[in-house]
Amino acid sequence: MKKKTLTKGSAQLKKKLAALRKANIKEIILWWQRLLVGWAEYFVNLPKRIKNLTRIEIRVEIVNYMTALVFAYLVGAILVGAGFYSKKIPLNDNFGWVAANVFPLPAEIVGFRTITLKDIADQEKIIYFFAEQSNSSLGSRLEVDGKVMESLQEVRLAQKTLDKYGIRVTKEDVDEVMNQIEEENDGKEQVEQLLQTLYGMSTVRFRGIVFDQLARDKIQSEVLKTIKVNHILVSEEGKAREVKEKVEKGEQSFADAAREYSQDLKANETGGLIRSNLDTDFVGRDSGLAKEFIDASFALEPGQISEPVKTEFGWHIIKVDEVRGYIDMTYADWLKDAQVNTFIWRLYRP
Repeated sequence: MKKKTLTKGSAQLKKKLAALRKANIKEIILWWQRLLVGWAEYFVNLPKRIKNLTRIEIRVEIVNYMTALVFAYLVGAILVGAGFYSKKIPLNDNFGWVAANVFPLPAEIVGFRTITLKDIADQEKIIYFFAEQSNSSLGSRLEVDGKVMESLQEVRLAQKTLDKYGIRVTKEDVDEVMNQIEEENDGKEQVEQLLQTLYGMSTVRFRGIVFDQLARDKIQSEVLKTIKVNHILVSEEGKAREVKEKVEKGEQSFADAAREYSQDLKANETGGLIRSNLDTDFVGRDSGLAKEFIDASFALEPGQISEPVKTEFGWHIIKVDEVRGYIDMTYADWLKDAQVNTFIWRLYRP
């Protein structure tokens, strides 16, 4: 009998709690309705009221008007932010893109630089547009969010490092890249058409992407150490020592010795100069050269000639002409080091 009474009482309690929740939800909905109706009436009747107001009263009304707008914006930001941070509102649809542009809430703080939800939504709009045009498949929306955030974080870290060394990506840098792209694609109008057709973006938006890429490029070309390096490649250690001795005694210049003895026919044309990229005479640790060669080269001072160095290709005599940059690391090691030594606060977690 007692058990039945407890069960019956528990059921009644659940009904009361459910009724109370419904009542609270109804009250909240009614409160929002009254608030919205009140705002609507206020703004509709505002022109009539202004006609009958004094100058001081007009100022007060303007303050009230601005306060109402700020309050409405903050309430909207809170509601939209709750939707974004809980992943209920996706960033890859039209509503999410508009909401992220109206409320550019922070997604991640990288040092003193902010990645906003708007930054992510803008990138994703391009990505999804291209995927649709090319019938490409993407991962889940949260996977795409994560990859875009990683890319934006890399750019912010690059900008932070460039600032440390007083290096800037200038408008002239971007103009130079844009002019090159226009020359390669039959003019400005053709580039604009291609950007709109393939990616659904304007040239202004594309310039922003070029700016970000140049920040990464300047890390590799101006911050990370690069060297102008020459070598003579022979098959035997004895021959390498013989050639090295001739060069050091002044019997033959390094360039002439490379042309005469080196088995690297491509480098022979430039007197032994190694070029991993046709756009520059400098190579970095990411150049793809043999590790033994790279380690020995980066250990040399300008003008110094190395002892014979063995790699899978043979024996090398190495001479460095010039060193540029500040940090002796690969790009991947620099990025990892920058992440470890930078305050990063992630608010949006895909």
